[in-house]
Amino acid sequence: MPELVAHSLAQYKDLALALARSPARLASLKGLAHNKTRTALFDTERFCRNVEAAFGEIWRVSEAGEQPSSFSIEPAPH
Repeated sequence: MPELVAHSLAQYKDLALALARSPARLASLKGLAHNKTRTALFDTERFCRNVEAAFGEIWRVSEAGEQPSSFSIEPAPH
């Protein structure tokens, strides 16, 4: 959502204030509300399951005495 990009702390502050002062402008950001229920970015429970799986793999590697290395976790289902 490029309309929410801020390239500095000052721009971020200005944008936050502008949105707070304009409920109509804030409401126009329907994409955010739409995506909130449809994307993994806002799925906190799924994110936590994925992080827990990663921690589990880190623990397994450590307990097995293996050298740390890159790995990936199969994302938890919705």
